[in-house]
Amino acid sequence: MALTRVQKNLVTALVLLGGGGGAALYTLKTKVKTPDERFKEAQDQKRLFHFGRDHVASGRIAAPTSTLAFTRDEVFGWVLTEPVRWPADVQAIEAALDRMAGLIMDPIVTDDAGPEDLRRAGLERPRITMQVDLQAGGEKVLFVGALNKMVGRYPVTDVAKKRVGLSDKEFYWALDRKLDEFRDPRVFPVPTMKVRRVLVTAHDARRVGLVSDGNAWTAEGEGLTEAIRADDGLVGGVLVALTKEAKAERYLTDAYAPADAATYGLDGEDALTIEVELEGGARRKARLGRFTEADASAATEVAWVEGTTTVLALPAGILEKVRHGAADYRDRTLSRFAPSAVTKVRLEISQQPAIELNRNGDAWQMSAPQAAAARAWKADALVRAFSGLRVNSWKTDVSTKAQRLEWLLEPWNRRAIFYGEDGGVLADVRVGNMVDDDHVFVQAAEATRVGIISAAKVQVFPATPAELIDDGT
Repeated sequence: MALTRVQKNLVTALVLLGGGGGAALYTLKTKVKTPDERFKEAQDQKRLFHFGRDHVASGRIAAPTSTLAFTRDEVFGWVLTEPVRWPADVQAIEAALDRMAGLIMDPIVTDDAGPEDLRRAGLERPRITMQVDLQAGGEKVLFVGALNKMVGRYPVTDVAKKRVGLSDKEFYWALDRKLDEFRDPRVFPVPTMKVRRVLVTAHDARRVGLVSDGNAWTAEGEGLTEAIRADDGLVGGVLVALTKEAKAERYLTDAYAPADAATYGLDGEDALTIEVELEGGARRKARLGRFTEADASAATEVAWVEGTTTVLALPAGILEKVRHGAADYRDRTLSRFAPSAVTKVRLEISQQPAIELNRNGDAWQMSAPQAAAARAWKADALVRAFSGLRVNSWKTDVSTKAQRLEWLLEPWNRRAIFYGEDGGVLADVRVGNMVDDDHVFVQAAEATRVGIISAAKVQVFPATPAELIDDGT
C-alpha cells in the first residue's frame, strides 16, 4: 500500500529519532485496514487454492460414491464425459467447484509436510481426489483424507502435499455424491425460450415441424398445404413437456446400443423421434417410446438421446403431450390485442339496443343507448376477456352461410367490437348459440372459420345496458 506524503514524513522522523521506524511503519500499514479487510486477508491466507469456477475448463472427481469427469460446454454449461456422456447438473458441478475453490484450512497443521505427516493425516491414500484443469493452463488438485472424528474435520492438501490443514465438513457433500446427482435428468436440458425449431417424426414417417422466428411459431407437415401460424398455447405446452417435464425418473441402462431398440420399445408404433434446435444452431435429437417391464401393470415411457448410451424412464404421459398432427397446431386465438390499446367498445346483443362505451383515462363513459358513467371494473373485465380470447377447438375452417344461420352467427346472437385510438378495429367477435351445456359457437367477423369456446369465457357480456351503468351502488 502506498504511503501518503504526511505518512512518509512521520516515518522518517521516527527513524531519525530512533523511535522504532520499522514498528511505526508496520503500525501505520495495519491501522489503515478495516477489520473486515484484515479478516478477509487472514481467511485468504488459510485458503488452499486461489481460483474461481469461471477459471475452470474441465475436471475429475474420484470419491467413494462415484468417479466422474466433466468439461465446460457452450450449450449445456457442463457435460459429463465419464463414465457416461450426458449434460451435467450445472448446480451440482458448480457446487463442487465452489467448495473446492473456497476451501479454508483452519487450522493449518504444517507448511512442510513429510511422509509421516501425510500418513498420520490419512493423505497417503486420499479418500477423495478432485482435479480441475484451468482455461489459462495448469491444474489444481485437492486431496481429502478420512474424517478426523476427534475434531470433526477433514485433512486436506494440494498436489504438492506440503501444506496440510483441516477443513470443516461443509464442503464434503458436494464432492461425494452419486453419479445420478451430477446428471441433469432432463432429456432436453435447455432453456425453453432458446428453442427455435422442433421436428417430430412418427414411426410411420409422419413429420411435424414447428419453427419460431423469435416472436411467433409456425407449423408445417402432413395435412397442411402450407405453413400456418401455430397456437402459442399448444406450442408452449409442447416446449414445457420437452424441456422441463421429459426427465429421468430413473436410468434404465448406460450401455444402450441400437440393437437394443426393440427391448425398450424404441422401434414400436408409438415411438417418436424428436429433434430440438436452439438459437445458434445447436441440436439435440431423442427417440421416445414405451415398453412393458416385467411384472409391470402399465407400459413404461422411455427416451434415448442420440450420441449417448443411456436409456431413461420418463414420467407417464409425455408421449401424448408431444404427439400432435400438424393441423392440430393451428392458431386457436380468436382475438388478440393489448387491453390498454382499447379506446372504445361496441356491444350488440340480441333484442337489446346497442351499447357503446368510451374510455376516459381510467374511467369509462357510456354514450349509447344513453349517456351515463359506466362501471369501470365491468368494462375492464370485458376488455381483458377478449384481449387474448382462444377457442377450445375449431368446428370448421370454412363455414357455410346455412351453418352460420343455424349457429346464430349470422345474424349474430352477441357481438363485441373493440376499437383503438385511431378508430381502427382491434377485434370483432361474434358469439352464437350453445353447442352443448357448456360451450358456444364463436367467429371472428368476416372469417369463415368457426370455433367452439367455453361459455364461461364470454359470460362478461351484460344481459342489458343497465348492468354497465354506474349508479353509485
